[in-house]
Amino acid sequence: NGLRVTETERVYGLALAAFQLEDYNTASKRINEAKFSLVLETKGKVNIAKFVINNWWKLLIAMAMLAVMALFSYNRMQAYSIIRKLRDIDKEELSINEMMKQAQVRCFRERKITVSEYHKLMYRYNKRVEELRHRRLNLRSKRVNMFKLSDELKSIMAEKEYLLDLIKSVQKDYFQTKISDWDTYKIKMEALVRRKAEVQKDMIMAEARRRIARAEKAEKKTVSRKELNLKEARDLSRMMEKTDETLQMLATKQREYLAKTKRRRRH
Repeated sequence: NGLRVTETERVYGLALAAFQLEDYNTASKRINEAKFSLVLETKGKVNIAKFVINNWWKLLIAMAMLAVMALFSYNRMQAYSIIRKLRDIDKEELSINEMMKQAQVRCFRERKITVSEYHKLMYRYNKRVEELRHRRLNLRSKRVNMFKLSDELKSIMAEKEYLLDLIKSVQKDYFQTKISDWDTYKIKMEALVRRKAEVQKDMIMAEARRRIARAEKAEKKTVSRKELNLKEARDLSRMMEKTDETLQMLATKQREYLAKTKRRRRH
């Protein structure tokens, strides 16, 4: 094993000398002493260089497996981090919208702050909202580049469910518990519906990429690259038209819902 066993070699030399002198009893005793000495000198000791040379292929396999597991764990952690950050951005944006409403009340209804102070607050709030939207855009781009198409769709679906829960919570605060007033409710609902439309658009785009990838895989052997690019362009164009129609429909439904709710509130 590449270890130094000085005492064992010395006792073995004495055993060999006794054997050559035909003193077999002494030689047998020396051999047993050499075995015992070998155990004492090698127990719990490993020659690293020798071990690596003898087991290099096992070590390579183990290192490759560890690298794959580390990469998988890192990607999972990044994925959960992106989802958590997107949710935190949604919550902060809702809070800023509520603070903007409070600033309006304090300035124009209660007269507790001046118009100049109000504009300073609104500038700061709007600047923060733009920063949040920019961060959200970057995180969505990372999600597209990091996730597989199937994982990306799952992530978008989870975000959609989370937004639906927030919408239900906002509606409950206004209609049932009466915690929120009409203006706060309207601001929050408009922000959530806008986010829902963005998530719906992400879902449609992810589905479009999934269909394109599937079509490219299925038609790789029979369709030329130029024809495939034309087909992808047509599919993507149709998908974008569908996206625009969906966003317009969501905006129309939201306006109708808010108008109906306002009329009901007046009565």
